[in-house]
Order: sequence, then C-alpha cells, then structure tokens
Amino acid sequence: MTCRSLVALAVAGLLGCSFADTLLTTKCPIYTNDTNTTSVTPASYCVVNETTATIVFVTTDMLNLSHRNINVVSTIPTLAATVDLSFNEIRDISALPSDQTSSVLNVNLSHNALTASSYLELPSTIQTLDLSYNRITSMDESFWRNLPRSLQSLSLKTNGLKTVRCSSMPPKLRQLDLSGNAIQTIVADVASFNLLTRPDFVLVIDPNQTVVSTDPAACLKPPSYIHDNFICVTEETSSTASQSAFVGFMGKYAAGFFIVLVVVYAARETIRAQRNRLGDLQERSTYISSIYIKSPTTQSTDYVPAPTARAEPSRHPIHV
Repeated sequence: MTCRSLVALAVAGLLGCSFADTLLTTKCPIYTNDTNTTSVTPASYCVVNETTATIVFVTTDMLNLSHRNINVVSTIPTLAATVDLSFNEIRDISALPSDQTSSVLNVNLSHNALTASSYLELPSTIQTLDLSYNRITSMDESFWRNLPRSLQSLSLKTNGLKTVRCSSMPPKLRQLDLSGNAIQTIVADVASFNLLTRPDFVLVIDPNQTVVSTDPAACLKPPSYIHDNFICVTEETSSTASQSAFVGFMGKYAAGFFIVLVVVYAARETIRAQRNRLGDLQERSTYISSIYIKSPTTQSTDYVPAPTARAEPSRHPIHV
C-alpha cells in the first residue's frame, strides 16, 4: 500500500468514517515526494477514499464534485459561486460551518440519498438549491426551517413526495418545482399560502384531482384550488404558537432543567430525612424523661375506710 493510501485511511479514521466511505474535506494532507499535492491552493477541496486523496480545484467560480461517490461531507464548499454535488450518495449535510466567508449561491444536490429526516446545514448565502431525484417523501415545518432564508429557487422534482406541509417558508422564495411527485396532501399556513399565490411566484406541480386527505375542520375555508391542486389553508393558533415556542425552549435548555430538578429533589429528600431524624430524637427524649419523673400519689376512689369500733357497754354497775 502506498503512502498516499495509508494517509487517506488515517484521515478517514480520524474523522469517524469507515474505510469504504468517500469523504469531502477542506484540503488533502501533504504527502512526501508527491508533486500532485504539494501545490495546494486555498481554492481547492479534497475527496478522500480508502485508496486515494484527490484535490479538486475551483475553476471559473465553479466547483464540480459530481459522480465521485461522495457520501460523507465534512465541510461545506464555500469558495465557489456554484457547487455541483450531484450523482453522489450523500445522506446528510451536517458539516461544521466553515471559517471562510461563503461565496456559494447555487448548489446542486440532485441524484443523492437525501430523505425527509436528513440534516441540511447549508450556507446562508444559497439562492438556488436543487434537491431533485432524492428520497424526500414528505415536507414539514422542520424541513423548511433548515433551508437558507435567502433561498429563491427550490427544486424537489421526482422525490416520491406525497405530503407537502408549507410552513416557515423562506420569504424570498419565488420558484418551487414539485413536478414528478404523486402529491396527495398539500397544507399551508396563511403566510405560506400568500407566498404561493403571489403573481410573481412560479409553482410547478402535476395536476391532482384528489381532495386533500386532511380534516376539513382544520381548514380556514373549503380547500382552495390552485395550479390544478387542492390546498388546505390553516392558521397557527396562539396556543399552538406558544406550545411550539415552549417546545423549542425546552429542547434548548432541557439538560439544564434536568440538572436543576435533580438538585431540588436531592435537597428536598435531605431535608425530609433530617426532619424525620429530629422527630425520632424528640420522641425518644420524651420517653426517657417520663421514666424518671415521679407521678404524684393519688387516692383511689374505690377506697372504703374501715368501720370505727362501737363503744362497748361498761361492765361496771351504774349507781343511781
């Protein structure tokens, strides 16, 4: 095995990847007597697998990383305006934020292995995102919240989508491609519905004559019919909003609350144990004291005094 192979294996192991993974990282390690890697420039990234480590340079504001069997992304490419990561096996984009200023505007993640539960930690500068031909079968509020707020165009073409719930959509979004999906249910809050029905909003979706499979009572009005699809418009109530805020707050500070509860419980049990011990000592002291205190003598009410002796008649004669 060559020196390059050994270092590639070491890098993959340090990053917690299996040797079968293909890793996208910031830069390649420097190899001895390797002329291909000694001229590493800041505008480059590295693709590492079990046998090789390959430098990919940013050219003309474009970074092409397609068809490289990448399934682990340890860094988000931010040096190019357009990043092509299509036709790989990427399951998550959960890389740590780069310390470099992001220049990326367009990202192509089509033909990968992303699902509805995948993490998508993307640079906030992205304006165009292609997620077509993945495995995203549903969309909910958490999905929308993970998207960059600056996003203007989103493609989810041919994902097997069946349920679409539009909430907390990026406010600058102006184009949404949902074609190639057998969508059965579309639910949107008022803000998202207003965004979808803007005159300048482009919604690409296949016709669907099926009534939404949702509770009609949850809709503010009978389901609307736009772009040959029924859509149920809902409004988040104040209680739901408060509950969502509370859940988010608890999720962030759950560990701290748990520690506080444990401390309070331990303190309460300690105080209770001390009180019980003090009570036992007081009862014991009273019992011992009662042994040495002499009770006053009292006369029984059942006492019957002995009868007094009757005077016996005098035996001497009485002289008259």
